[in-house]
Amino acid sequence: MIDRRSFERRWGQRLRSRLLAASALVMLPAMPLAHADAVDDRRIEANVMAGAGDCAGAYPLFLSVADETGHARDHLSAATCATTLGQTEDAIAAYYRALAKRDDLSRDEQIYALKALAFEVEKTGRHAEAADAFQQLVALEDTAENRAYLAQASQRAGRTGDEINALEAAVAADPANRANMLNLAYAYRRAGREDDAADMFARAAALDPADTSALEDHAYALRAAGRNAESAAKFREAIDALRASGASDDAAAERLFRMRREVETLERDWSTVAFLSYRSPFGGATSPLPEAGRSVSQFGAEAAWRPPGIGFDAGRIFEVYGRVFGSMEEDSLSPDEDTLQAGFGIRYKPFADHDLRLSLERLVAIGDDARDGWLVRAGYFWGDGVDFEPVKDDWNFTTLSIDAAHIIDDPEYTSLYAEFVQGHRFKLGEASAINPHIVIAGQWQDDQFGSTSRLEGGAGVTVSFWHDEDAYTAPRGRIDLTVEARFGIAGDSDDDSALLARLVFFN
Repeated sequence: MIDRRSFERRWGQRLRSRLLAASALVMLPAMPLAHADAVDDRRIEANVMAGAGDCAGAYPLFLSVADETGHARDHLSAATCATTLGQTEDAIAAYYRALAKRDDLSRDEQIYALKALAFEVEKTGRHAEAADAFQQLVALEDTAENRAYLAQASQRAGRTGDEINALEAAVAADPANRANMLNLAYAYRRAGREDDAADMFARAAALDPADTSALEDHAYALRAAGRNAESAAKFREAIDALRASGASDDAAAERLFRMRREVETLERDWSTVAFLSYRSPFGGATSPLPEAGRSVSQFGAEAAWRPPGIGFDAGRIFEVYGRVFGSMEEDSLSPDEDTLQAGFGIRYKPFADHDLRLSLERLVAIGDDARDGWLVRAGYFWGDGVDFEPVKDDWNFTTLSIDAAHIIDDPEYTSLYAEFVQGHRFKLGEASAINPHIVIAGQWQDDQFGSTSRLEGGAGVTVSFWHDEDAYTAPRGRIDLTVEARFGIAGDSDDDSALLARLVFFN
């Protein structure tokens, strides 16, 4: 951190004594002797007042002397008092006037003026100006401390390259300064240099193995670099260190759960999902595809595999999957064997921070009403409060799901489905919660039988059970049981009301 106060205390007294001693040398040769004596008297009086802590009285005198002489030291004295009085813009202007004639200043005075100018400019949010001043300071006095100042100002100015250059020099000059190492690691991350960030976090962590935050940040850098096995191992190390620290507050509990979730995600190779849904009275989609929405009676199961290396890459996911699904007999829980359908495909999540999934799937008919063909699909999901909360007794729950699917073979089939759920979860136990909610869902599909659409809303409740966890891994699986009452709002069969029940197993 830039410590203005200690700098001003350390340099202010030194500067005033030097300026007072040099006052006799400041007179301009062309100035009449009597007038020069009067100017010198005011300068001495101002220095004495400033030395006694009376900058309010000294500042007008310094300012008048500087206006008359135009000398760099007089402008510097005025700037110093303006800084003390909190007159930031006046101080900045005076520092610039002093530095315009920097050859009249000693090296120490130039160092003071540049550093003080940078501090004052920083107060105004003009970070690029501050970085420029610190850059000049480093050229005059290249120390690890000044490099760190330059790095901070460059970061605030958005000059990541300059920030990195300054921090690399600061680390090289002072290899035991852990704060500079951490700042450099974060700068590398902002620049997308994840491997360099991970290596610098490792150096910083070696200097203080008890710093659990540095261990966690090291693990995240390894994750971003795609070094999944190393990242999971580092998260495990951070989990052990946090437990060993004895921290037991809510923040520590949330950190532990978050890191355990990262371990679960990084070490996952397979995922499975199975579902059974029932709607009474029977209605909704005319196709047995799950892409038609969750408004019909269906069953199905899917298994997905993430290949090593490309399966999980810093939040981007590639999967190879297979599934089987079908519809129920009308108003029944008996499977309709004629609708039994299989599918095999690939699925890709291209963005680390957005759950957009694109898939290409080969449909394989099993039942008489199933079909062969190619299915392309795009799905988007956004959610808040979806995972278990280790500390809170209740929390918000919001999800938005959008799905678009198209079979490109003849007869073509297109489906669009969207669902919004707003609820509030209440914890039932150590790994269970209940979620009363409202829902609104819209569906449009077009197939060989024509186009249909439906908009419906309703309310319901979901009970969730999380399971399959250990000391280092958050729950890998969840079971959701949902019951909803829905009613038609618009579209086909907009007068219908229905009861929906859905059981889903995630693992």
